[in-house]
Amino acid sequence: MAFRVCRTWFAAMVIAWMVRSAPLAAQSPVGNAGPTTSQPAGKDTGTSGPLVQLNPGEVPKISFDSLEYTYPRVVTGKDVFHDFTFKNTGNGPLEILAVRPGCGCTTAGAFDRVVAPGGMGRIPLKMNTDKFSGFISKSTMVVTNCVQPDSAITLIMKGDVWEPVTFMPKTVGFGRVSLQDPKSLAATQTLTIINNSPKPASLSPPKSNNPGVKGEMKVVEPGKKWEVIVSLVPPLQGGVLGASLEFETGVAEMPRLEVPVSAYLAADIEIFPNRLQLPPNRANDLQRQFSIVNNSTTPIKIWEAKSSNTSLKTSIEETRPGFAFKLLLDVPKSYALRKGGDVISVRTDSATSPMLSIVISEAKMGGAMRGEAVNVGQPAVVDPANPTVPVKP
Repeated sequence: MAFRVCRTWFAAMVIAWMVRSAPLAAQSPVGNAGPTTSQPAGKDTGTSGPLVQLNPGEVPKISFDSLEYTYPRVVTGKDVFHDFTFKNTGNGPLEILAVRPGCGCTTAGAFDRVVAPGGMGRIPLKMNTDKFSGFISKSTMVVTNCVQPDSAITLIMKGDVWEPVTFMPKTVGFGRVSLQDPKSLAATQTLTIINNSPKPASLSPPKSNNPGVKGEMKVVEPGKKWEVIVSLVPPLQGGVLGASLEFETGVAEMPRLEVPVSAYLAADIEIFPNRLQLPPNRANDLQRQFSIVNNSTTPIKIWEAKSSNTSLKTSIEETRPGFAFKLLLDVPKSYALRKGGDVISVRTDSATSPMLSIVISEAKMGGAMRGEAVNVGQPAVVDPANPTVPVKP
């Protein structure tokens, strides 16, 4: 009887050991052919929770073939792949608890989560070199169930990123531009483009995707260097201006360039924010605050703030006489957005900005919106004949 119990106990222990060890035995050595998805899935920044419960005396230990990978020179925009391989040189199951790249340009593929004693594992990493040039070094932290100093290990990917055609600055920014200031509107920015390849480049004139921006190209060194004078083209609307200048280079390694251009166009009188998105299924009354700013040198008066819906109540407080105002909007929980949307219209005595508007919309479950809304950063558009009625931009 004792023998039968002992045999039963021994069989149960063997089965438990097999269950715990089964996923570990499936691990196999790997190469450096890039990231794969055949291994147990891990996430870029962590896992769902520990899988391994170490028994007394079990001590995992991780040993990498190398903690650093120096990649050969790559062209800007090309992805770099590398598998960091490691071995469990301890006597307990090794678990990778998290893989945390230090930069958004680096991501981890499906890494080996649990490795048995003596087993091999890998952590595939991918680094995106878009917009990088020169010597680049990126780190990734690997968190394990090992004891110090192996509980957190840093992996490094480094190397030279070659940009066949360089442009500086990477983004052309005008900053804040006053629509009422001719000097501010006439400001220009200089973009320098240099061909680093051994063959001459044939840079095309820039194409702008926004009529409010243009670029005029000047050859500094034929086939090698250019300057582009970037300027704004009136008429312009207030708000955030976004554009890009596109070039064909004639260089095989980088046949096309796209340079972002941005500016904030400040009108004489501005209201922030210029649109309001209300949450759905409101259970309580809400109050929202808006700022009205006079950027001109002449003080203004606010004549009235009018809503297209009588259930919305507004009040205005002058915080800096003639130049700064606070608009409060009370939204009762019973408020229902009317078909076509609602608008808060603010009438001023300014000759250049006699009417300011806030367009109101309502979010639906799932992200759709009811009512009319304007583009982010752009002034609300209203019917001049009836400023309480919004029109589609």
